[in-house]
Amino acid sequence: MEYISKFVTLIESPEPPEPPIPEFDGTLIRVRVTAASPTFGIATAALASGHAAGTVGWGDGSSTPFTAISGLTHTYAEPGVYDVIVSDDIRSLGCSSNEEGMEVFRDAYAPMIQRVISRSTTLAELAGYAFQNAVNLTEVDLTPCPFYEINTCSFRSCSSLRNARFVPTLERLRLAPFAGCTALEKVEFPGVRFFVIKGETSCPFYECTALREIHFSAANEQAIKSGSAFTNYPDLGAPSATISFDL
Repeated sequence: MEYISKFVTLIESPEPPEPPIPEFDGTLIRVRVTAASPTFGIATAALASGHAAGTVGWGDGSSTPFTAISGLTHTYAEPGVYDVIVSDDIRSLGCSSNEEGMEVFRDAYAPMIQRVISRSTTLAELAGYAFQNAVNLTEVDLTPCPFYEINTCSFRSCSSLRNARFVPTLERLRLAPFAGCTALEKVEFPGVRFFVIKGETSCPFYECTALREIHFSAANEQAIKSGSAFTNYPDLGAPSATISFDL
């Protein structure tokens, strides 16, 4: 008897293409939710001066208003990619590490985040640890926002982050804001003049092993080089990177 074996190759369906970024005002956080983890949450830290309330649109036609510091959650009916949009009413976004009960917003929900793009005219601060452990975050664009500083560990361990763009008004990097961003290859900070460093592990680019280029403004070269943080840690935690003052 002759036996004929038939082999069937199963080809997994590729992921559908990422939808285009919609027109929006405020801050967009693109997330991917699954059937196993259908709930996403966001911490809105503070309203901007003169703004009495804000709204989070969850990207599925529903929204939630807020009037104060809030930890907001939403459960989706279907898995997929959703654009969560926070209205242009907040001064800061995220939750600091010492806020009781807020750890879930960094540890459970952060890995769902894929992109953060802001067109806000009021967002001036990211709270410490705002996007820590967002391991699937690939892009951050906060160029229009009136930022002065990036807070402690705001993007710590965002191991997929490749592109990060910030407004020229950004002047200060606090403790370890990009530590552990192992995919980050190039950064540009046209306005940064000051660093807060309290040891090697608090350097802004500690363990950014792929980082090769760090660019600052030529106008800020003297201010940066004369600061004690740069004097003590001239590689800023990224010994393989070239630091240039050419913006």
